[in-house]
Amino acid sequence: MRNLLAFLIRYNAFLLFILMQIGCFILIFQNNKFHRAGFINSSNAAIGLVYEKVNAFRGYLSLKKENELLANEHAFLRNQLATSFYSDSSTQKTVTDSSLHQMYTYVAADVINITVNKANNYITINKGSNTGIQPGMGVIGPSGVVGIVKDVSPHFATIMSLLHNDSHISGRVGEGAWLGMVEWSGGSADVAEMTDVPKQAKVKVGDPILTSGSSKKFPAGILIGSVQHADLTEGNNFFDIDVKLATDFTSLQYVYVVKYLMLNEQEKVEALENDQ
Repeated sequence: MRNLLAFLIRYNAFLLFILMQIGCFILIFQNNKFHRAGFINSSNAAIGLVYEKVNAFRGYLSLKKENELLANEHAFLRNQLATSFYSDSSTQKTVTDSSLHQMYTYVAADVINITVNKANNYITINKGSNTGIQPGMGVIGPSGVVGIVKDVSPHFATIMSLLHNDSHISGRVGEGAWLGMVEWSGGSADVAEMTDVPKQAKVKVGDPILTSGSSKKFPAGILIGSVQHADLTEGNNFFDIDVKLATDFTSLQYVYVVKYLMLNEQEKVEALENDQ
């Protein structure tokens, strides 16, 4: 209280001046329509500017939530794709009974850690076994194939990305029947190699490289990349193909884990064959 009184005594002239100025402005705006209108317009403009900045800031804060909603919606839409179903049809005489059954589902997840400049690169996501994610599942991004789930905890999972020396993804050149293996041997984070494509194949720059569907990790037709360069050296029976990867790992924020719903049934059948 003593400090407040000392402050008022010390600055009494200045405070009196401020009060008189405020009183003058009030009298001017009350008795002069022109000045009052100008003051109101200026106030509205200032308040509008403040609201605009506040709304812009709120919009920035909500971007993460909006992105998560879009990622979940994208996963839902992927679940409805034709490649996520298989046809179970039976024909008897002229009566056909056909139905589609879900074969793949997708779980959206945030990328919370990623490496791109090592010999063996990994990605960490914020979803784990609590959402049904298991090691060996395929992972795709908004643009194409990302990698394969390596290790899982209840709330997290690590992904062996395409940028890993042990990554081998079965691919198909364009819409043709020519299969090969997409691998990464280091170097650029946006270029891989495709091997085992025979010289009989028709390969040209720009051809898409798609998942073959021959593995249990990815449905057929998911984009891996495109042919950047194809070379067939004399005496070689296979193309040397450089693949421009579809996924930009340097800006990857969201991924979709592919859950193959018929995995157990397929593995049981294949185990019977191996036992014979």
